[in-house]
Amino acid sequence: MMIERALLLKKALHNLTSSEKDLLKYVLSDDEWFCISEIQKLMIYFKKALDFITEQLYPTLGYNVSVYNYLLNMLKEVIGNRNMLDEIKNAAKKAKLKILEYYSTINGKVYTITTVMDSQLKFQYYMDNEWVTEYIIQAKVVITEVWNNTYKNNITDSNEHSSDNLEDDLLSHVFKKRRTEYNDELTAYLKEPIVPRKTDVLLWWKVILL
Repeated sequence: MMIERALLLKKALHNLTSSEKDLLKYVLSDDEWFCISEIQKLMIYFKKALDFITEQLYPTLGYNVSVYNYLLNMLKEVIGNRNMLDEIKNAAKKAKLKILEYYSTINGKVYTITTVMDSQLKFQYYMDNEWVTEYIIQAKVVITEVWNNTYKNNITDSNEHSSDNLEDDLLSHVFKKRRTEYNDELTAYLKEPIVPRKTDVLLWWKVILL
């Protein structure tokens, strides 16, 4: 960040501005330099979020919710810090309002789906971060409806058709639960624990689909 460069060259910039008559108006006081250093600390949160969400080695759409929450939590701490400069608090408040403006757009199905279908997150992310039960239930309804209406494989096992003459009520009863669980891949996926954080999610899905 440019602000990091300025802090690194603080002494050189001070010497330059204080030695040139036309640049004297740009000389910064110690308080102003301190304020800049505090702004730099605040900007680190945004740099971390930006670096993370723009990483190209894994899908990041499902992380939008978690990144927004991270920034909101960090800004909340800054705003609530009694020792923080008023200028920094005001900047944090404005940043929070801007994030909330974008945050209101993440309630769409696409963000819910991409979060839950990330094998590192699933519904565990919402529970770990203590989201209200009502939202988690709503998210489950969204996922289930999209799955049932669009993706669920309703093709009956070919073995059932080829052996109709051998099946009877007893066999149907014995194997009904097994067939149901096999056909409902979403249920099976959600029952599995989340994978480790360093897992290559794209590769994981490729292996699963083989």
